[in-house]
Amino acid sequence: MPTKKQGKKMSQAEATLVNAKNALIGAVIAAIIGGIFILLNGYINKNTPQVEIIDKTGSAASSSGNLGTDNFGQSFTQSNIFSPGNNDNPENQSALGFFKAALQYQSEKNWKAARQSYAKAEELYKKINDIVSLGHIKNNLGNIETNQNNMGSAQEHYNEAINLYQKAIDQSNKADDKKRYRHLQASTYYNLALLYRNNIKDDDKAFEFCQKAADTIDTTAKERLPGRIYFTMGMIKFDKKDYKASVEYFKKSSQYYKNLQADDLMAESFYFLARSYNDLFKQAKNNQEEVSFAKQAIEAYKVALPLFEKNQDDKKVYTLFELGNLEEFLGEYKESVAYFTQAAYLYQLMKEDYNEGVSWERTGLAYQQIEDHHEENCYNAHESWRKALILYKKEKKEKDMDDILSQVVPQVGGGMVCWDEEVAQEFKAIRGK
Repeated sequence: MPTKKQGKKMSQAEATLVNAKNALIGAVIAAIIGGIFILLNGYINKNTPQVEIIDKTGSAASSSGNLGTDNFGQSFTQSNIFSPGNNDNPENQSALGFFKAALQYQSEKNWKAARQSYAKAEELYKKINDIVSLGHIKNNLGNIETNQNNMGSAQEHYNEAINLYQKAIDQSNKADDKKRYRHLQASTYYNLALLYRNNIKDDDKAFEFCQKAADTIDTTAKERLPGRIYFTMGMIKFDKKDYKASVEYFKKSSQYYKNLQADDLMAESFYFLARSYNDLFKQAKNNQEEVSFAKQAIEAYKVALPLFEKNQDDKKVYTLFELGNLEEFLGEYKESVAYFTQAAYLYQLMKEDYNEGVSWERTGLAYQQIEDHHEENCYNAHESWRKALILYKKEKKEKDMDDILSQVVPQVGGGMVCWDEEVAQEFKAIRGK
């Protein structure tokens, strides 16, 4: 971005504005469909915390933190101008120039310049009575005020945008135009939902506006917004621990993203669908429910696992550990071994020694439960526990080291499945006891 020291060099926004003004008459502006300009806030899964220390006796840490927080705001580019003859109108072209310059300033976070350009565009759009473009301006001003932490002003602008889109819906006689305006209105409802969820921290109000967005938008539209709406509704229910409800919303968002082949969003959606099933598994009242929820969680985790991006190791390792845990519950011990082992190696790459140790300990416990090839599996269990013991000693985890020893030290009454006197002596030496 140009600085004051660069003198006469124009910013991209200024160049855009000059070019638009130079083409006031005779330029035929291509129709720019009412798309969505995503600002630089980032997408939901870019700011996720590392997975907390896992509980070796059960599942990985269940706290969601800010996982899945949908914290992007949306700003609209100029849409079609639907009044015949307006495309050649100098005031329209000038308004479009100011609008596009404002968008560029907004992307540069030059809020003052963006407001000034929007104000000039708004004045011109009022003259030609382009209420749809006025709606875009109000929506984008709402985004600016949100970024400036002016929540009252943001809400006011968003509500004005919603009312302008409603006016356009009421005045239009064309079904396709009405559908497009409803999409824009739903997008602004969704922006209000994000404002309440991320800034005001009122999830009840956020859910209310998500519901309005879902009721307004064309749910057959082949694009991401319906999926985002349902995903945010799912996250709100997930955070409230209403897992039966979150399952239903994540199923809807997952299906949208699957149809669009949007792998990044599919990973996030199936991941939280799996976590919802996983939490239902923990709350199950009988074995039949446990088995059912465990299988559904596994299915969803397996969809998410290969879709995680390189910067999502926290989610990937969580998924691997949970798959190991669930497969162990179902008696699929060889599968459990495979997942716990992968989790251990990934924790090693992440330099999380304690969590790596927990994963190796769980690997050993799974090996111990495999019925065939007892001697071979006990050897593999001992190897896994040895790795865990060394890591626990490094982390000074006394109780965890004792848990390892309890698996191999011969005990009165038979002891554990893979007890071994020689291994016990070796482990005691490592333990220093």
